[in-house]
Amino acid sequence: ENEAVVSSVIDDVGGTDKVKIVALPAWLTSKFKAMKGLSTWFVPTSKYGKANKEEDVAFDMYECFADVPAKLQSGKITPSMFPVASDLELKNQLKHCARFVPIKDNID
Repeated sequence: ENEAVVSSVIDDVGGTDKVKIVALPAWLTSKFKAMKGLSTWFVPTSKYGKANKEEDVAFDMYECFADVPAKLQSGKITPSMFPVASDLELKNQLKHCARFVPIKDNID
């Protein structure tokens, strides 16, 4: 969800012409292990992994908003949850987002 928020905000302010994602400083990345940001992802339904397929057809994960059933497009799943597919420069910049995962640093 981190990259989805960053992507949505950059798209809302006018795209990569208005704002750029910059790489993290070396002192930070040398001290903490960070994974690169994602440029593609799937969006699950709120019941993903919990629902019974017979009870709820909304049991899937979606790659783009167009794949989301109409009944879930009314607030449960929104376009801002997905990558901005039309902006290749933004997708390239999302790799500068950092994912800090404590287990990677063996932090208790």
